[in-house]
Amino acid sequence: CNSEIVTLNIPAHIVTMLITTEEQLNSWLDVAYSMDSNSDFATGLFELGNDITCTGNYGAKKNGRSEWGPANGFYGIFDGKGHVIDGLTVHGGTDDGTNGFVHTLFGGSASKYGTIKNVAFTNARNLGTGGLLAGDAGGNIENVYISVTQTSGSGDWANYGGALVGNMRNEERTPVFKNVIVEYNITTGTTAYPMYEKKGDFTNVYAIGIDKMNASGAAVTDGCYADYAAFKTGVTVNEADWDLTYWTVTDGVPVWKNLPAA
Repeated sequence: CNSEIVTLNIPAHIVTMLITTEEQLNSWLDVAYSMDSNSDFATGLFELGNDITCTGNYGAKKNGRSEWGPANGFYGIFDGKGHVIDGLTVHGGTDDGTNGFVHTLFGGSASKYGTIKNVAFTNARNLGTGGLLAGDAGGNIENVYISVTQTSGSGDWANYGGALVGNMRNEERTPVFKNVIVEYNITTGTTAYPMYEKKGDFTNVYAIGIDKMNASGAAVTDGCYADYAAFKTGVTVNEADWDLTYWTVTDGVPVWKNLPAA
């Protein structure tokens, strides 16, 4: 008999959860909390398998904890793989744990930080008191397009209810933002700015349809343009600076590749 031993190396890509439905989108954080040894934080690799259209309020809970601070944060990776989440509606207050796509992009130490990347949000609504993507940001946000139709803009915490993130956890780690476009198409309510304060490492981060980035402190207008005509006048886009897996540069403007036809 042939006793030769053959070794096969088979590449494997292992994800914690492949998200393909709105129901799974509303439950992925439950899975993420189960991946942490004591469930105080959330972790894992989560990927979108296709575009998702949301018909109800976003239901992912933050483990029943308060919205603010480093506790209860996400230090894994959410990779949209170039797909689009349409109609995300974030709602709730600081106590019910439903604010933000994640609670915090931070896992309690400088070596534990979360990442949201390679995803577009269209017709997004933020009716809560934290940023659309995160109440606190201490991690990475890269290759993200957001088209927002409503921000909270009212109440005691209105300044935190913006179109990108709320507070910055820059005390432990400098948050990183790269290749991010937030487009304002507000149809109702009062407009809240993209972030509470602008602190971090920013590369190719732009807001269209708003006059400043931050709600707190001296106005930061760099990267803000009234419309795309003003953007094209003020910015020279170098294609080499953008990940063309997810973006295409059309008439001098970075455009998300997988956007549905208008």
